[in-house]
Amino acid sequence: MPQDIGRFDAIIGRRVLMYQPDATHSVKSLLPYLKTNGLVVFQESDSMGSFKNMDLPLHTQAQAWIWDTVAKEGGNVHIGSNLYCVFKQAGLTIAQVRAEVVLQTPETGSDLAWVVKMMLPRIIQSGTATQKEIAIDLLEERLNSERQNADAVFVRDMTFGIWGTLQA
Repeated sequence: MPQDIGRFDAIIGRRVLMYQPDATHSVKSLLPYLKTNGLVVFQESDSMGSFKNMDLPLHTQAQAWIWDTVAKEGGNVHIGSNLYCVFKQAGLTIAQVRAEVVLQTPETGSDLAWVVKMMLPRIIQSGTATQKEIAIDLLEERLNSERQNADAVFVRDMTFGIWGTLQA
C-alpha cells in the first residue's frame, strides 16, 4: 500500500487471512496504517465445524468439497482457531475472541448449494470432485430433500471473530 494513504481508526478483514501464506506477517504489515489504540478486527471460518453427520451425508460431502478445495489451494483451513496466536504474534493486545457455530435446519434453509456453485470451477480445477459427482443443477434440491427427510441440524460453519488494539 502507498505510504501516504494515512492511518486508520480500524482495520477490518473477513475471510482473507486463510489465503495468506503467513497470516501473522500479513497482520503485522497492516499495523503501520493503524492509529495508536486503533482496532484490528477479523472474522475467519475454520473447518473444525465440519462434523460428519450420518443423517446428512450429502451435506457432509458438500462441506468436504469446499474445505478440501480451500486446502488444496493452500488455504489455512484452521485459521479461525489460530487467530488468537496470529494477533498475539503480531503484537496486538487482544480485546475479544469469539466463536460461533452456524447451524442450519429444515426451517432455516441452507446456502451450501450456493457456495458449492460459486466455488464449482475451483472444486473441479483442484480435482476435489467432478461435475458429474456434484450434479450442480440438482444439488440444492437434493440438499433440501435430505435436510427435510432427516429433520436434523447441520453444522454449516464455525466462525471465529477477534479484535485487538495496537497499544502505544
